[in-house]
Amino acid sequence: MIDVAYEMEKLADEADKIEGSHVDGIRPYLMNLEGRAANLCWDVVGRLAVGEEFKDRPSKPSLVLDMVEEFRAPVADRSITPGGLRAGRGPV
Repeated sequence: MIDVAYEMEKLADEADKIEGSHVDGIRPYLMNLEGRAANLCWDVVGRLAVGEEFKDRPSKPSLVLDMVEEFRAPVADRSITPGGLRAGRGPV
């Protein structure tokens, strides 16, 4: 991810060098930089989401599992709580 930080710094330097006195004249350049920065950011988010950068074991997408954990309990608990059981015969 250091490479992405370096690329973001380069984009910031490019933004500092944009010259113009009216926003309409520099808007295309700013939008280009914004798009390139967003692409870098979403690439990092994607790598984190599939666990490429955050793994405790090579085949386990740890961050994804950590994020899903918030939603696991309500879904799992619903099927085993009294409202989710029919006369003791197991989950509905």
